[in-house]
Amino acid sequence: MTRAADLMKFSVIIPVYNEPPGLGATIGAVREAAGGREVEIILSCAGPGGAPDAHPGVQLLCSPKGRAAQMNLGAGKASGDVLVFLHADTLLPPGAFQAMELALGARAYCGGAFRLKLNSRSAWLRFVAWSANIRNTFTGTPYGDQAIFVRAGFFRALGGYRELPIMEDVDLVDRARKAGGRLTILKESVLTSPRRWETDGMLSTTLTNHALSLLYLAGVEPAKLARLRESRGLRAKIAALSGAAGLERERGRYGSD
Repeated sequence: MTRAADLMKFSVIIPVYNEPPGLGATIGAVREAAGGREVEIILSCAGPGGAPDAHPGVQLLCSPKGRAAQMNLGAGKASGDVLVFLHADTLLPPGAFQAMELALGARAYCGGAFRLKLNSRSAWLRFVAWSANIRNTFTGTPYGDQAIFVRAGFFRALGGYRELPIMEDVDLVDRARKAGGRLTILKESVLTSPRRWETDGMLSTTLTNHALSLLYLAGVEPAKLARLRESRGLRAKIAALSGAAGLERERGRYGSD
């Protein structure tokens, strides 16, 4: 039987802007997935509302706005062997920590992520999740809403997340691979809120996400991509897309490795 002292220690870092709906459910799912083992939970909070309501046993940090900056702050305070970066609207599956520990136990991987499931009965959103999982099969490049996890020492050796306005998750995976790290995609799925698709429109959100990925691969700087993501309405998105696509490819993208 594995002793408690032999278990990996996990730190779950949740970047929060104000207090989003469902944060309590996210924290509850972490505790349920832990199955009684000790897991450190850190909320890295930004926004005019300040820190969210108190959550017993959860460490609260105040951070400048920006997901990468918030996750870096949380990672800097974390004491775990493994860092789990969890979006505030994403639920870990039962047995998540056991699955991560099993995957990392052989030391073949520096980290990984989960498969994606969207919390919706919509056929379109089931297709979106299916296509994301197919993409993972071929590219092995997870996005942040899939609960990326990484060994703490490896993460710090990389210098953490680059504080980019967008695509900080893909950038981290790229740099991990260049540093010789391997990531695994677990068979278990996280459950992510479909709120973004429902608010901005299913087709619009899906096409925007694909455009962002393609433009990122083409070398467009993240600040331009962020403007495309934040634009609202078809005309605004077309204008932002035209401006981003018309840029020349950046040499060295947005900084030297």
